[in-house]
Amino acid sequence: MAGAASAWGAYGFAEGLADRAAHGQTLSLADRQARNQWLGLGASLLGVSGMGATAVAGQLARNGSAVARPVATTAAGLNLAGVGADGLGTADAVIQLATNWDELSGSERANLALQIGFFGVSSMRGGVQSGGRIRDMFNPTAQQRRILENDPILRGTSDPLGMARRLGAADPSLVARLREQTAGLSDADARLYNSTLERSLASLGSYDIRRCPAASFLTT
Repeated sequence: MAGAASAWGAYGFAEGLADRAAHGQTLSLADRQARNQWLGLGASLLGVSGMGATAVAGQLARNGSAVARPVATTAAGLNLAGVGADGLGTADAVIQLATNWDELSGSERANLALQIGFFGVSSMRGGVQSGGRIRDMFNPTAQQRRILENDPILRGTSDPLGMARRLGAADPSLVARLREQTAGLSDADARLYNSTLERSLASLGSYDIRRCPAASFLTT
């Protein structure tokens, strides 16, 4: 729903700006109507981009791709920017209604009210992508963790992002062997193994998987 609203919003706001240009009206941010259109377009584009990047990062994580972490970082940044843009758009529309009520026509008031609703629906996107936890809408680290926990060798860890950094510092051939070792495990066994490996690495205070008892098979 939020994704469809963002896509529809991008089209509507772009069309509105094009219509203003066709009628010789200013597109300056100093103009309240043009500014609202620009804020809406920006929020919509960020929303669509964030949702797309989140989906791609999740698939990369499920595939065990080495680029999942940087893509997840990008996705979280886009999501946060989208929520921020939605907030700016809502604030601008509310301020316009509050300070220019007497100057606005009935259709302008209705349009601003609809846009406030649109920004509210769009902001739901952040809640969906943060696992339904509202506080995580503004926490890019939490969003990265949620994406990365799709990785089979990160599933079940308490901090998928931190574990991804540890694995990223390890020899790629060792990580490949780790993936082979856990590939045949059930979901429950994989979660147990991953969490045990995570705790062992944390207790060692080292990124070196080869020193971890839980991964002793890698040295054989």
